[in-house]
Amino acid sequence: MDHNWYIPGTKPACSIDGKSLAEWQAATGFDASSSCGSVPGLSLPTKAEAEDLESWTQPAFLDRFIPDASWSGCAAGIGAFDCNGKLRVSFKPIAGYSDNQGYGWEGPLIVRQRYPLP
Repeated sequence: MDHNWYIPGTKPACSIDGKSLAEWQAATGFDASSSCGSVPGLSLPTKAEAEDLESWTQPAFLDRFIPDASWSGCAAGIGAFDCNGKLRVSFKPIAGYSDNQGYGWEGPLIVRQRYPLP
């Protein structure tokens, strides 16, 4: 786990296990190349937008996750979208997995059994 970008929201900023990111990095040695701070251009969707699953594929919703070209993480290749709005990740179906044509659970079903219990 490394090269992550944590967004401050609570005190201490970017808290992991009750420690700031810097304290956690020093104590564990993990995530040494990760950063804490706001990302220019990103904005949180409203609660209504986040709960509206149909909006998740709409440009107005996805544009919130495209960082501004001034962000230092652009050159590091961090994020699901690059700073030009191109999706960095691709999703491929899992062969032989019948759920959602191989793409996995799409639901908001509360309970879904995937594997038989021993």
